[in-house]
Amino acid sequence: MMPNYEEIKSICDRDMKISREVVDDYLIYYAARKDKLEKEMFRRFDRFSHILPKFDPADVNRFYAQYLSHRIFKKDGLVNKYLNHSEIKDRRQEFRDYLRHYAENPWQFSFSVILDNPYEDFYKMEDVFTGESFLLYSPATTQTLQERSVTLWFNLRCFNGACWQTYGPIGAFGGFDPDDIYFFATELNPNKDFEDDMEVAADIEENPVPYIMLYSGAQQPVISTKAGDRMLYILAEYDIESLDTSKLTAYFNREYNADVYRLGLKEWDQHPHFAVAYYDEPEQLLSLTAVTERGFDALLEQFNKLGFNLTNDPDVRVNPNMLMMTEEILNKEVRLFDYERLFKADPEPEEQESMDKLNQAMNMALPAINAGKEPDYRAIAQETGMSENEVRDILKQIRNNLGW
Repeated sequence: MMPNYEEIKSICDRDMKISREVVDDYLIYYAARKDKLEKEMFRRFDRFSHILPKFDPADVNRFYAQYLSHRIFKKDGLVNKYLNHSEIKDRRQEFRDYLRHYAENPWQFSFSVILDNPYEDFYKMEDVFTGESFLLYSPATTQTLQERSVTLWFNLRCFNGACWQTYGPIGAFGGFDPDDIYFFATELNPNKDFEDDMEVAADIEENPVPYIMLYSGAQQPVISTKAGDRMLYILAEYDIESLDTSKLTAYFNREYNADVYRLGLKEWDQHPHFAVAYYDEPEQLLSLTAVTERGFDALLEQFNKLGFNLTNDPDVRVNPNMLMMTEEILNKEVRLFDYERLFKADPEPEEQESMDKLNQAMNMALPAINAGKEPDYRAIAQETGMSENEVRDILKQIRNNLGW
């Protein structure tokens, strides 16, 4: 039997109206005062003081409200004790019923994808880490989809008894996927081994603020070549007791330095695939790396043709934009293809400065390029300190090399 979506919508509208009175106008201020949550909140957000200026002040305030609401209504949240407070008991019945309902139905943060759009403003969603499917009512999602394409959603959601709704800002990512969020989680928690996706979901619930900072990259696009190869950093590691590289020279370009072999797959080890394997003799570790799916698949296939029987289960699969976002948000350098450093000389300071400016120019130009538009060369020049003609010429050369 088809759900009565108009009836569900009326339940949602009523719940949103009550939410404005209970949560927006009262409870977040009550909690901040009663449990001194503001100090805790500012401490967690201040860690990312270098990211917050990227947002409008109004958006930052919405992040604060979202954080406080989650602390109140999450599993085992503060709402459970508030129900017994005299100030709450004196509120009207509808107010208390709202709190009682959400004490029994905790709010949760969720990275999800759309499975279906069965009715206007209703979406069948799937949490990418827990696998839970749920019905979401969200006019804001409809509006966002009218403006741009989205690959992954990040919401604080609550179940009103008929379906789920969102509270606060909506993360609508145009270029990230679940592997990117998993990568971010591992870099955020370098001393933690995530045994399964449920542990990633638990980390998001426990510490949502770093994931909220990912909103600053929500409109970063997928980076692809003109030939349609999506640019990805892919790394897979395998324990191999020994490797006779002399038997591989028919298929690989071989180099050696500091007890490490570099094995570039012929016809695949240059742009755009950069399919390269490394074998660390002391560690007995074989690393397969590439920056496209096709490049990685070709590298893996060649090793398996030679009898290695390697599984297609990369340890890292991350978009370049997420790598940059991770470094910026966590304020750290992330080294993925670390062995490559053994085969390249360190750049001189002046060369490194030029490379940094070039990367900055590319990052600023990518959204326009991927949208089929010309970059704002003047704005890029002002930001990087390069001349406008220099920016134009360099970006033209890079676009030609990449086939854009």
